[in-house]
Amino acid sequence: MSSLMCPSWVSVPIKNATGECIGYKPLRYDQFVLKLFKKMSDERMLGHAGRGVCTEAGEINDCLKKHLDYDQELNIANLIEELGDMRFYLQAIQNHYGLTDDVILQANAVKLSVRYRNLEYSDEQARLRNDKTDGDNPSTS
Repeated sequence: MSSLMCPSWVSVPIKNATGECIGYKPLRYDQFVLKLFKKMSDERMLGHAGRGVCTEAGEINDCLKKHLDYDQELNIANLIEELGDMRFYLQAIQNHYGLTDDVILQANAVKLSVRYRNLEYSDEQARLRNDKTDGDNPSTS
């Protein structure tokens, strides 16, 4: 579990005056986003980041649609790009609220382990949503 406790790091290219890459600088991803995200009021920043998540989700869906619905070869480079863009906006929201990946991932794991007994998916357990109800009355969700 210790790997979840460590922040993610990226290697940012260092370029000389002519634009040639001369090396890489390690940077924590949360700090990378903090440096790069457009500075604006909290309300505008959150709106921008939230809309960005939605926009990128649509672009991910489009990438998968082309592959699954139109029988095109999966453009993995585009999928990686769009997932990265979505991650950028998610990180901006996390930065605003001081939320780390480990807190989010742990909360999600607890929720889903309550929903799916023995960590096995079933349509019935998905319908019951035991994490949202007492397990006996799905209409309360």
